[in-house]
Amino acid sequence: MTQEEYATFNYLTSAIGVLALVCNFGLYIPQSKIFHDVSESERGTLLLTINLLLFGLLTALLLPTYILGWDGTLVRFLFSNSIDYERYRYLIPIGVAVAVYSQMTLNYFLTREQIKSVQRFNISKLIIGTTFTLSALYWINGDQAEVRLYASLAAELSILAAFMHFYLREMRGIPSIDLAKKSLSLGLPIMISAVLGIVINFGDKYFIEKFCSLADLSVYFLGLTFASIISVVFMAFQNVWLPIFLKEKDLAKNIMKTRLMARNLLVLLSLLAVAIWLFVACAFAFGIIDEAYIQVLGILPILMVASICSSLVGLMSVYTVYWAMTHITIVIGGAIAVISVPMNYLAVKDFGIHGIASVSVLLNILYGGAYFLFIRFRANALMVCSK
Repeated sequence: MTQEEYATFNYLTSAIGVLALVCNFGLYIPQSKIFHDVSESERGTLLLTINLLLFGLLTALLLPTYILGWDGTLVRFLFSNSIDYERYRYLIPIGVAVAVYSQMTLNYFLTREQIKSVQRFNISKLIIGTTFTLSALYWINGDQAEVRLYASLAAELSILAAFMHFYLREMRGIPSIDLAKKSLSLGLPIMISAVLGIVINFGDKYFIEKFCSLADLSVYFLGLTFASIISVVFMAFQNVWLPIFLKEKDLAKNIMKTRLMARNLLVLLSLLAVAIWLFVACAFAFGIIDEAYIQVLGILPILMVASICSSLVGLMSVYTVYWAMTHITIVIGGAIAVISVPMNYLAVKDFGIHGIASVSVLLNILYGGAYFLFIRFRANALMVCSK
């Protein structure tokens, strides 16, 4: 792929990813939280209720948006003339729907603590996704960003079809209005915070796409690709940790475990970051990565620090679910989102992609500080009340 094709593909998949975070309406949270609060006989009803809600809301959002052309307003905001959006228009809602149901299916396996199913799911994504992508890029001519996007979606659909039936067969009974209300009360604040998260998590790419070249964007995305290894390692841990964390009712134990996990993760992820940078440096030395991307060596350490900070934020943010106070994510996310816009704008104008990466570190530090204060004051208040 050329640098321009590589940048275009990653920009589109980033857009799909952040839109999917909104379009799941936060319903993966009640699936994890309420699942352990209801009886075994009610769990099938809960899963059925959540998925009927999800299907209805997703349909009500995506169909009119694309049939009536409302996506054009969003596109004019997100895309400059450097990317031909019309070529990829109908791939985006398909990608969003696939991403949403993949997340819900994986979350179900994790909630059920079916770790072997999680492993098979992820290994299948690696093997099938890589096979489809490399085969398509090798055998099919044309716009390689479009070819790769088609291949990625075909692989995701194949994997989802193979695994989702385990999830579907657990859904039974009659939908419950009470469970639907509880699910929405937990999920919608998460969805709103995800909307704010678009400003934070997609803002960096947006400003680079607007004010820098696609070559700059390709370097930034390559850095994000390697830095995301840290996020993937953390998410693998978080996915196993979350159901166990939510089941523990002793607050003091959870806080003690969180502190221990934070220290261990900080050391582990820092060592991983050093190993990643050395690997990338060697890849350039042996000609594995094109010299056109050499700037990534300078930006990668900053992006990996941001990923480590983001992981620690994720570790603390689960307390909003634990205390059923997911509305706090809106308050914190809103404040950070407001700050992020002028910071990203000024950084990209004066310092380019290095400035944007540095802002990401600062925003995650602010995020972490806000969650730390929230946990500290809330825990102290609960302990005072218990006395």
